[in-house]
Amino acid sequence: MNDLKHRELTLPILSVVLGLLCAAVRRWQLATAFEGEAELVKPFAPASMVLLALLILSAAALFLLTRQVRVCKQLRKAPAPALSARGSLPVMLVLVTAAFLSLIAAPLLVRSGLEARAAYEAAKAYYDGSIPPGSNGLLTLISAATALLACPGLLMAAKAAYRDLDRGRMGVLLPVLNCCVWLMDTYRSHAANPIQWSYAPMLLAIICGALFYLDWAGFHAMDAKPRRLLWLAGMTVVLSAAALAGNWRLGDAVLLTSQLLSAMALLWLLPHNLKHPPEPAQPSAPIQENPEVDPNE
Repeated sequence: MNDLKHRELTLPILSVVLGLLCAAVRRWQLATAFEGEAELVKPFAPASMVLLALLILSAAALFLLTRQVRVCKQLRKAPAPALSARGSLPVMLVLVTAAFLSLIAAPLLVRSGLEARAAYEAAKAYYDGSIPPGSNGLLTLISAATALLACPGLLMAAKAAYRDLDRGRMGVLLPVLNCCVWLMDTYRSHAANPIQWSYAPMLLAIICGALFYLDWAGFHAMDAKPRRLLWLAGMTVVLSAAALAGNWRLGDAVLLTSQLLSAMALLWLLPHNLKHPPEPAQPSAPIQENPEVDPNE
C-alpha cells in the first residue's frame, strides 16, 4: 500500500481511460462506418472522424503529460537505472504474464497459418494453378516462431530489471523481431483488397508496439529518451485497446494483450523511478571463514 501511495499514477490511468474510449468508438465505427461484405469505407463516417480525432487527442495529451515528467539530475546522462524493478513484484508478474501470453500466441498462430495455407492451396487449385490473391500462411507461421522467441526475450528483460542485472536487458529486441514479422503478416493478409481499411488500427498498434520495444532496448544503449519511451508506452496501450475492440484472430488478440501489459508495466515503473532514482544494488559481502580459535584462550 505504501508503494501505491508513492507511485505516479497519472500516465497509466490516463492511458487506460483513453484506450477504453478509443475501444468504444472503434466498436461504433465497425457497426456504422463500413458496408457490405467487402467492408467498403463510408466516406466521412462520423465514427471514423471521431476515432481519428480521439487518437490525435490521445497522442497530444500523452505528449504534453510526458513533457511534464521530472527526470532527476543524476539520471539525465545515464537514465538506464530508472528501469530497475528491484523488489517490485507487481511489475515482475505483469512482465512474466506478457511473456507467457506471447508463448500462448505461438500455437494459435500456427493453427491460423495452417488454415490459411489450406485455403490458399484450395484456391490455387480452383484457379488452375495460378496464384490467387491473399495470404499463403507462410508469414503467419514465421510470426508464430518469432512469438515463441519473444517469450524468453521478455523473461530475460524482466529478470534483468528485477535483479538489476546487465545481462539479459536487450532481450526486448526479440519482441521487436516478432512485431516486424507480425506486421508483414497482417498487411499481407489484407493487401489483396487495399480499399479495405478496417484493419488500420491493428497495423498502427503493431507499429507502435515495435517502436515501444525498440525504444526500451535503446534505453540500455546510447539512445535513452525517457519521455519518448513513456509516450510510446502510453500510445501502445491506447492503440492496442482500439485494435482489441476490432476484428482479430485469436493469436493477434493474445499478442496485443501481451504488448499492452508490457507497456503498462513501464508506465507503472518509469515515472516514479525517474523522479526518485532507485538506490544502487549493494554488493554482497564476501563470506569469511571462521577464525581459528586460540587454544590458550
